[in-house]
Amino acid sequence: MSESRRCKKMEQENKKTEQKNKKAKKVNKRKSLLNRPLTQNEKVLLAILGIALIIFLGNYFILTPQAAKITELETKKYDLDTQIEEINTMMKKEADIKKEWQMLERERNEILKNYFPALDQAQIIYLLNDLLPYDNVEISDFSFSEPATETIGDTDVKRMDVTIPFKSNYDGMLELVSTIKESPRRMSIENLSMDRIDDEDVSGNLSFKVYSLEGLVEEDPNVIFVDIADNSEDNNIIDSFEGFATSAGNGENGNVPEEGGENGETGTTPGESEGEIEVKGDIINDFEVKNYFFIPSHEYVSGNTLNSTIKQSGKYSARLEYNIIALQDENRVYLDMTNQKIQLNYSPEKLSLWVYSFAYSPGNLGVRLVTNNGDAIHLNIQEGISWLGWKNIKIDLPKELPLYPINITSIYYEVPKNTDDFGVILFDKLEVFYPHHYETEWVETSEYFFYKVVSGDTVIDISRRFYGTADYKNEIMKNNNISSGEILAPGRILVLKKR
Repeated sequence: MSESRRCKKMEQENKKTEQKNKKAKKVNKRKSLLNRPLTQNEKVLLAILGIALIIFLGNYFILTPQAAKITELETKKYDLDTQIEEINTMMKKEADIKKEWQMLERERNEILKNYFPALDQAQIIYLLNDLLPYDNVEISDFSFSEPATETIGDTDVKRMDVTIPFKSNYDGMLELVSTIKESPRRMSIENLSMDRIDDEDVSGNLSFKVYSLEGLVEEDPNVIFVDIADNSEDNNIIDSFEGFATSAGNGENGNVPEEGGENGETGTTPGESEGEIEVKGDIINDFEVKNYFFIPSHEYVSGNTLNSTIKQSGKYSARLEYNIIALQDENRVYLDMTNQKIQLNYSPEKLSLWVYSFAYSPGNLGVRLVTNNGDAIHLNIQEGISWLGWKNIKIDLPKELPLYPINITSIYYEVPKNTDDFGVILFDKLEVFYPHHYETEWVETSEYFFYKVVSGDTVIDISRRFYGTADYKNEIMKNNNISSGEILAPGRILVLKKR
């Protein structure tokens, strides 16, 4: 028994040993496979596998997000293009909208002219004094009620009752009623009572209502639209009065006064007495043809040059518009006359230049000269503009003969640093002085101010803004060479008369 057990045990151990050997052989075989070099095919397959992996990862992490981003940007681009098209469509309609707005604004102003700006007794009396026929009707006083509200259609408007005790003949009474009835102002006759005084005269009381749009529209209650005579041809506020006589030499063809001196002087240069004889010069530039140009001294200076019908002689003068932001040491605007080639071969006795001032200004006037050797000379001819209207400025040129011939290239206006200024100056009749005969000229003064145009301005709007009526539009157009229907460019400087 023991022998058989021993045999079985040995067989079992042999089997285990064989199994271990088989396992060891497999392990060794695997090790040998791992340690052997890769074949060419295996290397190619591994390379292909790596490339495929890189492509997959790049597509997943780079290309796919980029494609999504491109789609998102294309969507945004489409939306922005749509918005741009809508804006362009609106901008194309802007001119029509502006024209319609101007038309509505004119209609609005025409409507406002038919009402009182406010139910103010002083304003109503002022307007009634211009309206009522005092020549045929005797009116002793006015009686006013408290302001009330009346419904007209669907709108509540303010009104005030006015009672006028009067005395007149029958024709005067009829004229009084007719005047109120036909008035452009919104007035409604409420009651008329009369008593006979004699065969010709009556007395009584007339009651009527006046209406205002106060509170319904935005309107300046201190501005009243007053209908006045259009005197744009001569712009003289007393020319219509009987017995008025125009002074000889006082303007030409209905223009703005031809000349004016400081402190009301008429036609004399400071230091000259009235009627003093002055030497006449030979005109070397009358500014009849616009062959002059605007030149700024630096980028913060802007302006323009134009012909002007406000003149000292001929048909035109030169108009210099300027807007100076004085940030540098030299702040000048030039009226450049280089193209005219004004050359003086020898020294004259004097030069003379007529200058028209619309307002007092802090700057200086000068002329730019170029000498025989090409040097530029800036010659100051007037310190400060302290007069209104036309003034004749005498200019002393250099006397050194080697400097000649001298070319006069420009007239300029300059202001000191940090002294900003804008305005308009007119120049006319540049003369060289030689003593061959004499003349005396006369002028009167006037007062003006400057206005810088903003976007949307029209001549009618400007007239109403500063004068409360559109009746001065012709004067504004004439003083600034504005054609009918011309659109005012923003930044243009206009000359307006003070009233």
